[in-house]
Amino acid sequence: MRATNNKEHGPNDAFGGKDSDDSSMLPDFDASATTEYACIGAIYLGAFACMVCLVISITTFVACIRLRNRSNRVDFWSSGYLLPLPTAAVEVLSLAMNFVFTICLESLAFVHATSLRWALYRENRLHFNTNLRLLTNAKSSGPNKWYINVISTACLILCYVATSQIFMTADDFSPSDISDAVLINPIALPILGICLLCYVVIATWAMKWNHRHVPTWSSSPITNALATRHKHLTCHGNRCLMPVHSALLSSRPTFPSQKQPSLISAIPNLSYLTIFIWTLTFLSVAWWLSIVLISRSNIVNHHPSTHWYLSMAWTRDFVVGGDVALNSVPIYIIDSPWKGYSTPNLTQHIVAIMFMTAIQGLQTVGLHSIELVVNANRDEDIWRRAAALSARDGVFWSSNIGMPRKVNPMSSALKSWPYLYLFTLKSILHWSLGQSVRPKWSPAGITLWMTHGPIFVYLILMFSLAVFTQYLCMRRPNGPQPATWGHLQTLIDLIDDWGDREGEGRLFWGDKGDGGRRDGIRHAGTSSNQELVDVARFGVLYE
Repeated sequence: MRATNNKEHGPNDAFGGKDSDDSSMLPDFDASATTEYACIGAIYLGAFACMVCLVISITTFVACIRLRNRSNRVDFWSSGYLLPLPTAAVEVLSLAMNFVFTICLESLAFVHATSLRWALYRENRLHFNTNLRLLTNAKSSGPNKWYINVISTACLILCYVATSQIFMTADDFSPSDISDAVLINPIALPILGICLLCYVVIATWAMKWNHRHVPTWSSSPITNALATRHKHLTCHGNRCLMPVHSALLSSRPTFPSQKQPSLISAIPNLSYLTIFIWTLTFLSVAWWLSIVLISRSNIVNHHPSTHWYLSMAWTRDFVVGGDVALNSVPIYIIDSPWKGYSTPNLTQHIVAIMFMTAIQGLQTVGLHSIELVVNANRDEDIWRRAAALSARDGVFWSSNIGMPRKVNPMSSALKSWPYLYLFTLKSILHWSLGQSVRPKWSPAGITLWMTHGPIFVYLILMFSLAVFTQYLCMRRPNGPQPATWGHLQTLIDLIDDWGDREGEGRLFWGDKGDGGRRDGIRHAGTSSNQELVDVARFGVLYE
């Protein structure tokens, strides 16, 4: 952040600006107490979900012991608790659970992210309103130190892995020949409960540790910029049309532009993220092709009398013309499905979870990184509401929406289509990956079945995620209003009038005249009075 003790004067008062280096002249910022209470509620919700998981885990544990006592099996981890539901209903239940736990994790992550934001400010490292929560550490905040971030990342990955592996199917479950029974995984639920508990503890720690150091719990870039302004962050004058991409340049007169630079030009490191997401997409295509070819090879080489069919069936096998066709590839945790127990089943469950962690970990880190892109776009959309302009015949007309000075984080998220899309895709992607690699219990042990029907759906979802990320990184906002992408110093430089003391109402951005200057250079800025601003003029210098 470009905070400095060499304060420059703000825009001339002739333009109607009220910004001053004296914070007593600024309006109060919204402490967002309602959001703080919502964060406390999110912690209680996470604790409740954690308790439910652990209680069901204990119930499953007891059921497994009883199963051992009724059978000749020594290892009671050989199976889980039988669930009296059809497979289709369990798949829907699994998807619903992914949505529920995503809500819990996102709510707890909000507390952790707010803690990080103001810890970075205390260390003079806060540049953007949104930061990569798990990939950015702060020495001044215990819950945001690097080793806590490592624990948080591991818990996040394991939460999604466990959620997608809670249910598993079984062959030859009992002498009564129950086929494809659905079991509750006796290892996945305890892992989910413990990891969720760690997340709750970290969120509680973040709230307690930084309670006195968080001036506002709002996620709005405008509120947070005003809060840092109150903390004597300097406003640099004569930069009314200089976007975040010019943050390192000295103040100078600037012509308005019809399009603003993209997010990726403001944060060049995002190019690595887009490459990473596209790499995961191509890997998912290669994965699908490999499973298709291997399943075909298994049929041709080992079952020559059976025809091979390319099917998008969700199950591992299907019937076509009297033939039973296999569209899956098994991965045996033991040496061979016919050699009996070479590994205790408890170890097999753990190995299966670790295998899925290796696969799902890359996806989880990628989705977390995309949150930066989505939130930066949301920050920009909030700022651009001050002068929402639409192009028509090359002329930009003001729609007079106005930028609200108080923004509810929940309302802002629900009104942001990129956030809703990412949230939905995040839940479905984790569920889809769990459907693509399914654990199956049999008397021989645990087998992971990779089915190319769900894998194909997964690669389609990954492709849509890659296109979505590329679009948000490359899109260029219309209109002469400078792009900030949530950069707090740029927002402070552009907002010359924060409105009345109460901090209510809306702010409008636009042309504010020449202030009586003879050189023809004009000024653009904000005002709580819509009549004091006009559409910016192209071909005219502003400063």
